[in-house]
Amino acid sequence: MNFYLLLIFIIVSSKSIAQVDSLLQVDSTKLIHFSLTNQNDGLTSHKSKKIDYTKLAIIGSAALATGVGLHIYQANAWWKDQRRSFHFKNDWDYALWIDKLGHFWDGALVQHLFSSAFEWSNIERRKSMWYGAILSSVYMLYIEFEDGFATDWGFSPGDAGANLMGAFYPVLQEYVPFMQNVNLKVSYFPSKYYKNAKQTTGHSKTVFDDYEGQSFYLSFRVNEFLPQNLETYWPDFLCLALGYSIRNWDGFGHADKNFYLTFDYDLEKIPLEGGFWNFLKKTLNQIHFPAPGIKYSNKKFYLTLTY
Repeated sequence: MNFYLLLIFIIVSSKSIAQVDSLLQVDSTKLIHFSLTNQNDGLTSHKSKKIDYTKLAIIGSAALATGVGLHIYQANAWWKDQRRSFHFKNDWDYALWIDKLGHFWDGALVQHLFSSAFEWSNIERRKSMWYGAILSSVYMLYIEFEDGFATDWGFSPGDAGANLMGAFYPVLQEYVPFMQNVNLKVSYFPSKYYKNAKQTTGHSKTVFDDYEGQSFYLSFRVNEFLPQNLETYWPDFLCLALGYSIRNWDGFGHADKNFYLTFDYDLEKIPLEGGFWNFLKKTLNQIHFPAPGIKYSNKKFYLTLTY
């Protein structure tokens, strides 16, 4: 994957993205500003910073090195000694949707990393969001394409669709700010299946294959849903989340399903400001940290700690 070519494509296509941006949303505050003041004042107040091409080169180098490293890891973990003609594989029930949630989350995380890097290079925020979504999609589709040549795998339209939705969900949140109050998070704790894989199957498994160890949570910023007279009583950092996980998975689409109603934390409310801290908070906010909640499994309710 030549990330340098992708970066060149991004720079050249910036004008097109700007046109799409203007079609999707018009900033009404600017219209009001222009109607009440001199137009030139409004224009000069929105000057963008000059793109830092040194930082872009650093991003390209880091992306290339990471891409090569991940390719080597994935080739050894998934594709080694199993190649065949390209084929499709529909696996909707294979892991009871845990894998699809994982693909959505992966796409959103990679988009966040790329878009943050572009913003660091002084590329305008919305362009950075689009570029991050494009690069995330390309990388994820590349992995699916390689899976299409693997004997035990195959190109999964469901996985690819989940990746694309995850990659572009942050773009949707940018244009529809209310959607920023709903986020998919993950937690992970190694399962017995993962720990004993070498002994039971003869092959080591990766954390990506450990579907029993993964839990996903749809987190809601409760404050933003409450009426104003109640909002002050609910802590800004405290969210509610709906969770899902599986246990006793047989590898063929059968498992015990666990559903959760639990507290969650909005780490972006931590009072640390600045480029690095904002990036760190948003990155860690992709993760669900241990919190008390209620679990529903096998027709029974349990008080539990979700992690």
